[in-house]
Amino acid sequence: MQGMNNAVMWRSWSFRFFWILLTCLFFKYAWLSEDAFINFRVIENFKAGDGLTWNPGERVQVFTSALWMLLTLVASVVTGSSLIGTLVMSFLLVLAAFWHLFKATDRMVTLFLPLAVFYVLCPSIRDYLSSGLETPLLMCVLAWFTSVATSPVRATWRRICFLAAICVLVRHDTALLILPFLIQRLYGLRWWVGGREAVRAALDACIGLSPVMVWTVFSVVYYGAVVPNTAGAKMVSGFDTLAQAGYYFVFMQYFDPAAYALIFLSLLVVVGMRSRYAFPLVSALLLFLIYLLLVGADYMAGRFFVGPLTLCVVILAAAVRDEISNSYFIKSTLVSGFTHFEVILLLVVNMVFAGSALTVLNDSEFRGDQSFLFHGIADERNYYYGKTDIYTILSTGVQHYYVERAKSMNAALSAGKNIFVACNIGMTGYYANRRVYIVDPLALSDRFLASLPLSQGPVRIGHFERLVPNEYISSLMLGRNMFTQPFLRNYYGDMRLVVSGPLFSYARWVAIWRVSSGIYKRDLARLTPADGGGALRVTALDASTPDVVKRCLGAGGRVMVPDISSGRMVLNVLQ
Repeated sequence: MQGMNNAVMWRSWSFRFFWILLTCLFFKYAWLSEDAFINFRVIENFKAGDGLTWNPGERVQVFTSALWMLLTLVASVVTGSSLIGTLVMSFLLVLAAFWHLFKATDRMVTLFLPLAVFYVLCPSIRDYLSSGLETPLLMCVLAWFTSVATSPVRATWRRICFLAAICVLVRHDTALLILPFLIQRLYGLRWWVGGREAVRAALDACIGLSPVMVWTVFSVVYYGAVVPNTAGAKMVSGFDTLAQAGYYFVFMQYFDPAAYALIFLSLLVVVGMRSRYAFPLVSALLLFLIYLLLVGADYMAGRFFVGPLTLCVVILAAAVRDEISNSYFIKSTLVSGFTHFEVILLLVVNMVFAGSALTVLNDSEFRGDQSFLFHGIADERNYYYGKTDIYTILSTGVQHYYVERAKSMNAALSAGKNIFVACNIGMTGYYANRRVYIVDPLALSDRFLASLPLSQGPVRIGHFERLVPNEYISSLMLGRNMFTQPFLRNYYGDMRLVVSGPLFSYARWVAIWRVSSGIYKRDLARLTPADGGGALRVTALDASTPDVVKRCLGAGGRVMVPDISSGRMVLNVLQ
């Protein structure tokens, strides 16, 4: 009896201690990525009355996650700061994600704590608890969806469809992780019998999926596109995606071997137990693996593992929970014979977690060269440590040379220049004056350039530099269509209507159809550096300091100021 009392006490205190340690871990590793500042500029434009735009006056969806943008917008308004509001929102979502994991274990502390600590100490999870990106929201909604989908009580078809819609609003590719669970649930409804069951299933699906339907309609009306512009900018052909994905998986062996261990453990247990979740889990992981192979994975080490790891840990928790609930022998053994083992287990888990969460030094200091790249893949949080971590933000503000670039642009703006060419547009765009117009050769914020072919030379995954025609810059500077080639002139005119024309004008909707139908695709694919007046590539033009000019390649390059001199384009490096 005394052993039982000790176990109950240890469960209670260990559970409370976990949330304290989780809070410490979150703020120890809290940081903001470069891409997060792209969202922040959109938020500032919206609050200033310019809508959900990045370059004011152009409706281009530069954010990947619609729901994350809306939530961080609310957080920014409430807190008065996009940076602090995003970190606060991230923290609340992380707490909610672990609460859903706790519910998936049927509130069994002894099962929850080891899984939660294993999960959160995976660098892929730990480094992206915050970052200014949608990863904490992805953790929360995917854990919510999975805990409901594996619950015999809460898993109504309409509710599952609603949570599926929320997952897709976080990231479209999350659909690959949840689709097998939807299929399994739909099969159990016996909708193929027809009659009332089929009608009810269809009606519940429509009601549940309505959030993503509403956003899709808004996106088509407002942006003239179904998917974000970032998808077109980052998903391109012209490089070996299979090899690039292979490099990503190799790098993960160095960066986060625990992620592989957790995935393998979940598959081993779920398949070994012949759990009813085995088929959807294996199917989901295979679908996501195929997706990573097709797109070449990512340049942020660990980021694309957040979804699969969240799915695996919740399914593992649900499978073990069901096995315990269905086995009288296991339940009786846990109650009568393993109380001392339970105390020891919880003590060890607490010590391991405390050792990681409460140490003073940040482990990023020991990860080696901060500029290290492996086939374009980087430890992003390590790179930004000391620049955009929460301690630096609160004490001195963001410390990065991108901020200095923005100050130079603001100074040039006061001298009458308002169009610039720059890569890595996050911090540069956020700290620049909102009247600054930035042309992004990586095309994250530029729908016209996103359709153009890549410039010649090596590429970095996620950073695909486009050919930027001289006439494009001339058109922006002079405010009229300067293209001489007929198809480029028509394409530019249609794209300006899509992103800047009156929302409900007939001409704009005709332009949306032409751009989306692919009638320009063949001609665009044949573009070369000699077309359209020449490509605006720094190496091919005069520059004030050509020795420091370089291609983007995700490394920043320099801010360039275009000038029209003697009828041709000249780039000047902005110091």
